[in-house]
Amino acid sequence: MKKLLYLLFVLPSLLFSQWMDITDKIYGDKDADLFGWATAINDEGDVIAVSALMDYNADSGYVKVLQKVNDEWIQVGETIINENIGNENGYALALNAEGTIVAVTARYEGSNVNGVTRVYELLNGEWMLLGEPILGSNNSSSGDSIALNASGTILAVGSANASSPANSSGEIRIYQYDGVSWEQLGSNIAGESSFHYFGYSVGLNATGDILVGGAQRGNSNSSGYVKAYRFQNGEWQQLGQKINGIELGAQFGKRVAINNEGNIIAGLAGANSTQNSIGYARIYKLNNNSWIQKGNTIVQTEVNDFLYASGFDLNGNGNVLAIGAYGNNGSADYFGGKVTVYQLLNDSWDIVGEKIEGDVTGSGFGRSIGLNNYGNILVSGAPFPFANDPEDPLIGPGSVSYTHLTLPTTPYV
Repeated sequence: MKKLLYLLFVLPSLLFSQWMDITDKIYGDKDADLFGWATAINDEGDVIAVSALMDYNADSGYVKVLQKVNDEWIQVGETIINENIGNENGYALALNAEGTIVAVTARYEGSNVNGVTRVYELLNGEWMLLGEPILGSNNSSSGDSIALNASGTILAVGSANASSPANSSGEIRIYQYDGVSWEQLGSNIAGESSFHYFGYSVGLNATGDILVGGAQRGNSNSSGYVKAYRFQNGEWQQLGQKINGIELGAQFGKRVAINNEGNIIAGLAGANSTQNSIGYARIYKLNNNSWIQKGNTIVQTEVNDFLYASGFDLNGNGNVLAIGAYGNNGSADYFGGKVTVYQLLNDSWDIVGEKIEGDVTGSGFGRSIGLNNYGNILVSGAPFPFANDPEDPLIGPGSVSYTHLTLPTTPYV
């Protein structure tokens, strides 16, 4: 049975904030290769990158880039394949603004489990390696998160397990392409203490001089924290205050996002249900070197909404936010998943349209998401196989949704 890649087109109806579903189907390469594990979208919203974390035979993973041309999805270039077995190639992805440069991480590649990041540029219809592969530090499994600036010349790589200055304190490294190779830009940005896992999430603004990073297990009570940095005088200097999670076990910083300008950042608290924490998202705007909350706190409304949240993204202006909760049941029986889109209206984060729910049991819809620059096009991954056959539980389609929505008001004001 071939694995299917579903592209779900959701077009605007006659009423604002409503959805009309049209489904197209595209065949993937292999059954149960977790296609849709990571996704990325360009600014225009007509190019997407999607990874399959595992090749069914070799567990090597691959990445495809697709472009929408005359209402059809056409693959751009060859499939990006990594022949190294078991390296989790495609664990994290990033696209530049045009969709002509893609960055791919392979967390378990390297003789010392360093993790490797590769950047590819589309030249004459082929994906060509841009510079040399970037090797993480020993045993860091580099590549938990990744971000590119708009031009694709500045790259941030998060390594939550990096152990300098302390065990699994985590780190973020930033690189700049000089036309020949990727050179590190400034020093490593490290987590504060052991097992903070800083770099589990990372984001870059459009110019690449401001970044945001999350430490989901930061602080002694695992409340987590988010920090922003600006590149000045050859070094990354903290921008504004450290933003801590608000309660025990909140894991704030599990996911982060940043707008184009770099003056709006968002953080997600996954929450640890065993500690009775409630998942939430908060958005902040920079004002006189202080991060001030923008709008209300977005609080999970259903059990495990954000505990298994993974997809998280802001539009370019910073007033449209999408959250994927792949642990939510959706309209299926178990782990169907859902995606919710919010827009800031009158200082309140209001849900846009209906929640988009996964309808296949165990598919994990919303595990990965991406918003285009305007904020009206969303790509969402549902990578997990449909476990409906006890004799062959790994067979089933992954999926990617491509959703076009009508916003109540323009996101650019």
